[in-house]
Amino acid sequence: MRSSLPLFLLTMVTQIVSTNSHAQGLTAVEPIPGFVCMNLAISHEQVVDRSFFVPVYSAPSPTATQVGTSSIIPFIKEPFQPREAYQQMLTLGGQLVWIETKWLKPWSSPSNPKATCTPWLMSNGRPGPKVDSNR
Repeated sequence: MRSSLPLFLLTMVTQIVSTNSHAQGLTAVEPIPGFVCMNLAISHEQVVDRSFFVPVYSAPSPTATQVGTSSIIPFIKEPFQPREAYQQMLTLGGQLVWIETKWLKPWSSPSNPKATCTPWLMSNGRPGPKVDSNR
């Protein structure tokens, strides 16, 4: 049970994002080409630690300026071509940043293995995940 908590939390966040977006009148307008949804490769302890975060940077370098933190579902540039162990990422605010590849793993939904996630431009002009569970 303990090891399934991160997956449960990820599922809940995905459902909350989808539910809140719909409840607030947000709709998915169009897919964002060149980006894919991924999950963060974090442990149970990291999920429950409120002081833990995955930093994102202004450039693909350990000396670059930290410009924020990753969302639970990062949107990663395709094709996946890391530079210096960093991959380009689109934030929920629409900013292009860099994240260390060690924090990334393929997107999946623990509650629905057939579900898919695609980064979409939402009706508020910002990126957001569109999860299709009808597959």
